[in-house]
Amino acid sequence: MRRDREEKEEAQENRPKKKKRRFGRFRFYFINIFLGIVITVLAACIFVYFCCRVQTVEVEGNTLYTQRQIQDYVLDGTYSYNSVYAVVENLLHPKKDIPFVDSVKVRMTGLNALRITVTEKSMIGYLTLADGTYAYFDRDGVVQETSDRLLEGLLPVGGIPCEEARAGDKLPADDEILTYLTALLKGLEKYEITPQGITFAEDGSATLQYQGIQIQLGKQTDLEEKLMRLPKILPYLEGMTGILHLENWSRDNTDIVFKNVPQTDG
Repeated sequence: MRRDREEKEEAQENRPKKKKRRFGRFRFYFINIFLGIVITVLAACIFVYFCCRVQTVEVEGNTLYTQRQIQDYVLDGTYSYNSVYAVVENLLHPKKDIPFVDSVKVRMTGLNALRITVTEKSMIGYLTLADGTYAYFDRDGVVQETSDRLLEGLLPVGGIPCEEARAGDKLPADDEILTYLTALLKGLEKYEITPQGITFAEDGSATLQYQGIQIQLGKQTDLEEKLMRLPKILPYLEGMTGILHLENWSRDNTDIVFKNVPQTDG
């Protein structure tokens, strides 16, 4: 019995022992790396908080608002006094509710300086709606904005009755008139003609108001040919008032008549 016991003890001693797994070095590096990251992040946050206060703001691309108004629209967050926060906030939640503005970008030009770049909506003219508000549209006849604010420098279009309009939709006008209007807008842009207004008659004919001259274009027929002649004619009529008849112009009838109507005082 004793011999058997000794043999068992000897066998156990000769059995290969399991190596203990060591985690000491791994834990050491992990803890140090983790603490290093935490300290770095905290240091960065403290630096940003105390050293990135907004002191100057530059606004570019804006023609419809004052710089102060744009600042109030864009930097309206609780922590927008911090330049880093203002940039991140604009990236995550860009401003989309500023009237007449398509987009706004905010970027840092220094630790304490911001630049706000405004991209305004592309608007070329407007219609007056039945309720007295205005529908602003682009060169393709798409409504960009509706507002009770009247903007200067855009082309007023009359003679197209509209009850209401919605941003993003085509102007709620007769298809034939809308086709004529968009072709006319693109032609005026192409030949660099800047009238003070466009008026459509009930029969679908159009008249341009150009300084003191009414340019009667008539229907859309031969519109391109009519418009391409205007830059050559209008310089000769500078300072005059009257009616320029182009409504009957065609390839077979190339006569262009100007009826001088002297301006009366009062």
